[in-house]
Amino acid sequence: MPTKILNPNHEASQQLDNIWPSLAIILMRKHGLSTVCITTEDLDNFCSDVAIAVMEDDEGLHLTLMSMEQGEALAKLEGGLPN
Repeated sequence: MPTKILNPNHEASQQLDNIWPSLAIILMRKHGLSTVCITTEDLDNFCSDVAIAVMEDDEGLHLTLMSMEQGEALAKLEGGLPN
């Protein structure tokens, strides 16, 4: 499953490397799940034209799905991709 980090130098992107297991636990608990199975079919069907934006504010960490086009535009705006 190839992924593309659009803004690797952004603080929120760097923090995700260290906390992804906690994020998985929180998301599973919020949805009442004790087990999640990710299959090879899930990985094969992984949608490469979708981006996830990670933003932090006073409320907390916000994860937002968006098109890759929108993600690239946001990364450019935040200084992650060259104009």
